[in-house]
Amino acid sequence: MKEFFLKNENLEIKVQSLGAQLCSVKKGCREYLWCADPAVWKWHSPILFPFVGRLKNFEYAYKGIKYQMSQHGFAREMEFELESKNESEIWFRLGWNEETLKKYPFKFVLHAGFELDGNKIRVMWRVENEGGEEMYFSIGGHPAFNCPIEPHGSMYDCWIDFHAPKIDYFQINQDGLYLQKKYELPLENGKYKIAEDTFDNDALIIKTEQTKKISLCAPDKSAYVTVEFDSPLVGVYSPKCHAPYVCIEPWYGRCDAADFEGDLSEREYMQKLPPHGEFKAEYAIEV
Repeated sequence: MKEFFLKNENLEIKVQSLGAQLCSVKKGCREYLWCADPAVWKWHSPILFPFVGRLKNFEYAYKGIKYQMSQHGFAREMEFELESKNESEIWFRLGWNEETLKKYPFKFVLHAGFELDGNKIRVMWRVENEGGEEMYFSIGGHPAFNCPIEPHGSMYDCWIDFHAPKIDYFQINQDGLYLQKKYELPLENGKYKIAEDTFDNDALIIKTEQTKKISLCAPDKSAYVTVEFDSPLVGVYSPKCHAPYVCIEPWYGRCDAADFEGDLSEREYMQKLPPHGEFKAEYAIEV
């Protein structure tokens, strides 16, 4: 694993080649990303590919064959190669090999890029299909931000600003599978105060026709980090152990529904690429 740094007049970031993972975002001496304490959650901001979330029984079927797959896919566990780097932008590449084909029968190339632009970090993805048949995949971000941002204080004095008048959300069951029941968050002028039971049932899954950005806010309701996205779904998550971080996760895909029994091609929110096609997506973090 190698580490790479980008810096401008506002921010300094660090990216690891393992998983092409953004692992530090600093403004001055203040760190915005979770420390990846392995006793709690060993990641900072993993890329979720080629699946987002959990598969039913940790397996999926494609053309009559069943494949095993761990939660969130395998990209976060793999070493990416450096493609290019300049003062403000860096790109990594991960390609298919004989081992990935045993778990995921598609000839993919995943490019992951990071660009500094003032107070923003653009997180960029390109997925290529090098095979001769349609390719199915999901991709998502999972950045974990310190909450509270101050070294002293409580998450439960902090707020989440959804920049929307109303937010409906869905949840998952104890097996990590999507449930169809819809809930509504009690907002105060678009903001929600984090409670001790907010994440008792794991992530809040939100359809993004309701909002295209979410901010974490200090107790005075001032935003200290904002994630902007154009994905169809976004997850908001913090662990049940009350570790001091909150994830804001743009998703192009999600876990299996609890009642799903179909083929890979029938999964909801799957992205589809024709032979030799290309998919592009990005989200932005502003501090």
